[in-house]
Amino acid sequence: MFFFPRRIPIPTEFYSTETHSPLDSCLVCDCPLLDTDVEYLVEKAIRQHPEYDVQEVIIEYALCLRCHSDLQTKISSASKHALETYFLENTNLHHRASMLLSQNLPGNPAYGGPGSVDPSSDETAIPEGWTDRCIVDGTSINDLHEYQLIGHCIGREMLLTHMPLAIGGPAMDEIMHQLSNETLDELGGFRDEYFGPPESARDIPGPILA
Repeated sequence: MFFFPRRIPIPTEFYSTETHSPLDSCLVCDCPLLDTDVEYLVEKAIRQHPEYDVQEVIIEYALCLRCHSDLQTKISSASKHALETYFLENTNLHHRASMLLSQNLPGNPAYGGPGSVDPSSDETAIPEGWTDRCIVDGTSINDLHEYQLIGHCIGREMLLTHMPLAIGGPAMDEIMHQLSNETLDELGGFRDEYFGPPESARDIPGPILA
């Protein structure tokens, strides 16, 4: 059986904080994303300030899969092996996705094709369970000082695969420690080129996790 990922409208959590609408172009090549069949990733890094009841978006961007693939080639073999081992030991993304997809929303079969969205549902909400907790240690995002959201989209829709997902700050720190100096330099160059040198973005792994 051919698997069609379930699709939902892009949730507001993945919208641009500036335009309050979906990110519309690739960060690297600037190709248009919303009214095309281009697949792309959206990443947001969020810092919470509970004392002020405020969330700060540290970085946000969309990256088409072609540019993502190009960046993956710059990750060292040692880093790729370390990351694969880390995620195999600390997560089970296939099982997680299977469990979440089995919790069918009304009118939203797990193997539904494009456009299988329940019209009575909140069209901008992430289905429950996908980004509520860190995929590594299970900590609620409400209890995290920092976390990242990563989603896989096509056009104006998000695909439910092993993404969307959330990764907490402690797990991000562990992930950074898995990377070789060569890969850290590449990621540093990516951040400096596209986000500038702010200290707040220093420990964001960048486009290596999807």
